[in-house]
Order: sequence, then C-alpha cells, then structure tokens
Amino acid sequence: MSPDFCNWTGTNNINADPLFAGEGDYHLQVGSSRIDQGTSAGAMAMGSIEPVLARLDPLLAAPIDLTNDQIRQLIAFVKNGLPDPRAKPDNLRHLVPRTVPSGRPPLIFEFP
Repeated sequence: MSPDFCNWTGTNNINADPLFAGEGDYHLQVGSSRIDQGTSAGAMAMGSIEPVLARLDPLLAAPIDLTNDQIRQLIAFVKNGLPDPRAKPDNLRHLVPRTVPSGRPPLIFEFP
C-alpha cells in the first residue's frame, strides 16, 4: 500500500509525490520537487562538538601507523572473522590481550 501524497494540508506540507526511491527507501529520486527544499528551522540545536572531541581518547585523535600487512589483517578480520559463526565469546576470550603496546589498559569486554 503506497501512501497518498495528495491529501496533505497545512503549512509546509506538499501536495505532490516526493518521488521516493522505492518501497522503504526514502531517498529522493532525481527530478523530485523536494530536493533542497528542507529546513532545519525548529530542529533541536546540538551544540558544539568540541567538548565531545576533547573527551575522546588521545590515541584516537592521533591514530597509530599500521603497516600494509596489519591493514590487510584487520580487513580480513572484519570481512571474515566477525560474521563467522564460530566467533563466540568462549572461542575468543583467549584473544583479548592483557596488555597493549601503548601501555594503556585494554578495553574490558563483558562476555555473558
């Protein structure tokens, strides 16, 4: 069932199909009369991002250099390791290091 775009009344409502890309995909198609017509008036102000950035771990602000081999290993882990059905806490606990090269404490993983 598609929505009826022609029976909306009131301020800032449209009386035309906005040309959404597809069922459940609310991107606008080329040629939509709604492109660049939005407004942020009335939206909640988010404030400055600076306090959030100041709280980030300094290591994130200055990332470490990875070798090409380390990057390949990381990509392989994300691509193949995470979706692997064997990637369960009992099989992975022994991989969590007790220390890391930076000397900072490693993240604590809460396994059920």
